[in-house]
Amino acid sequence: MVIQKTEPVLLWEDNYFAVLSKPPYWVCATQRDSPEFNRQYLTSLQYDDADDLVNSGKVEHLTQYVILKFRNNKNFELADKPEHEFGFAHRLDVDTSGALLMGKNLTGHGALLSMFKSHSGQMLKEYVCVVHGRVLKDYDEISTPIAYRESTNESYIHESGSRALTKYTVMGRYRLAQLGKARMFTLCRVVIVTGRTHQIRIHMKSIGHPLVADAKYGKEKLAADRSWCPRLFLHAYRLGFCDLSENWQMVHSPLPPDLTTALKTLQQVDLDANLDAPTLRILHHNPGIKQYITHEDGATPTGVPASRPAPKKQLLKGYGVKPNSEARATPTPASFVTLPNGKKLTGADFQAPLPSQDSNAWLDNDSGGEQHAQLRVISTPRGREVTVDLRNKKLGDEGLIRELTDSLCCRLRAKLEELEPGAEWHYANFELSNNALGPKGVATLVTFLRRALQSGKPVHARLLFLYKNNLGDEGMKQLAQLLLTQPQPVHELHLSHNGVTMAGAATIALALGSMNTLQTYPIYVESKGRYAPCWVRLERNSVEEPAKLMQALQRTGKVRLIETTKADWQWGPLRSPAKCADEEETPHAMMHLFSEQDWTSCRGVNKSELQGLLRDALNAVMSIIRDHPGQKAAHRPRKQTPIGAPPE
Repeated sequence: MVIQKTEPVLLWEDNYFAVLSKPPYWVCATQRDSPEFNRQYLTSLQYDDADDLVNSGKVEHLTQYVILKFRNNKNFELADKPEHEFGFAHRLDVDTSGALLMGKNLTGHGALLSMFKSHSGQMLKEYVCVVHGRVLKDYDEISTPIAYRESTNESYIHESGSRALTKYTVMGRYRLAQLGKARMFTLCRVVIVTGRTHQIRIHMKSIGHPLVADAKYGKEKLAADRSWCPRLFLHAYRLGFCDLSENWQMVHSPLPPDLTTALKTLQQVDLDANLDAPTLRILHHNPGIKQYITHEDGATPTGVPASRPAPKKQLLKGYGVKPNSEARATPTPASFVTLPNGKKLTGADFQAPLPSQDSNAWLDNDSGGEQHAQLRVISTPRGREVTVDLRNKKLGDEGLIRELTDSLCCRLRAKLEELEPGAEWHYANFELSNNALGPKGVATLVTFLRRALQSGKPVHARLLFLYKNNLGDEGMKQLAQLLLTQPQPVHELHLSHNGVTMAGAATIALALGSMNTLQTYPIYVESKGRYAPCWVRLERNSVEEPAKLMQALQRTGKVRLIETTKADWQWGPLRSPAKCADEEETPHAMMHLFSEQDWTSCRGVNKSELQGLLRDALNAVMSIIRDHPGQKAAHRPRKQTPIGAPPE
């Protein structure tokens, strides 16, 4: 039988990595532990050029295509190196199409081997498949161990097998009238955390839903499947990974024409009246699925990922490589996985995302080790916002250090750029309430946000939820550092139930006032053409005499304050009365419910004590300003700063 192959496409590359779109009927058969096998069987070229190989009419080895296509390209050092698997670090089955990641040189290949070997979530591998039957759960995980029988090249479920974790999400349910009866099928998005042989195929079969046209694990249904689907319906749609410049890359390989045609053969269950094509139902129900489908004419888009522009070829110091594409440096093992701050990328930092029941939210879970961080995307009147959610996790200061990693920063920026690819900077929210965080934990958060400002497109904190912790006055000094150094304003500070006294409250208030050299407060709300104060929640703390403190702070001339209650409908988060069209008439901070304190912890203060704590707060703010010079130049004019969404 003559096989019609198509040529692999180079989707993305930098100095160290390349991503190919592998069509079906190309074999990935390198053997990591047998360079001699690679040399003997995979370097014997039967054709003179890549075009002849593509048009051979039979299944061919992808390694031979790489040799013919790239061996004369000085940037692909490993294209003809069997001892390094020609640059390949993972494989796709012969009938499986999609994104395949390879290393272009020793540095890139070594880094990929470390990532794949750890099975700890540094790599996001996302697939699209159609399975038999109606999958009832909208999303679930399969974690049964997988064993492998080399003699028959088959995997099977067995308790003695290797750990395996598969996460799937139902994207659509279909039926097909065939042989006088309707057969049910389900379109799934699948993310594999581990990479066992035939993992998706054997895991989906184990729950009673084998893949369509699977000649190995679904033989009894194969003949009927092939009448409408020409091959195994499994496509590696997306690869996510952290490059050596510490940027999170997401590369897409759209569904090829043969699988697109097969999908359109099916009839969507519960199809809307005005939608007559199966794929349109998916696009309407879940915008995220639209990138799985090719163009209407069947053409497959190529080039850089749709979710972000091509990354700059920027290198990190400390990797032992020259800053150009012709570097031939031999890396040290540590350089493969060590970030500039000394942290090694060995944790479960890039776990697979799964949609929640709420169609407006997207969960991005870290399930490895002790990590609990979730990235929640919620639709709000200001647009879609991302929240780093760590509430109710019983986290102490050390636990937060394990959560706020460089890898989480990469993931956060990638998610924000996916939502706002043209933005110059981004806002994110941080929910860390009801934990056991102290001043050291706040310092960890501030350091994390400083890294988010300095690497890639800046990420600023918009909402900070830190109530019900143990921050105290020292924690307020750490937060004041953030308020005085972040070029874009924090809109809300939720700090109740933290044991804060008058000293800590004064420090926060002064950091929001005129001493702030960035002049970020009050906040200019462009959509309303007026200013609004930062909304501060410091109730239920240990502020001894809140009214007296506010009066004393106002008398310093350093900050304008207003206390609000639930009855003050004109005031609220980014909400202020008409008079606030004038900046000078607008308070810097809105102290909501400030008078409601934990009076059992409070005592009276005399005038000298009040003057002393104000003097200490002023000195603390001045010290932060002195230790962080040069921030003012980074500030964008407030009247040009849109609130609620980054600039277009």
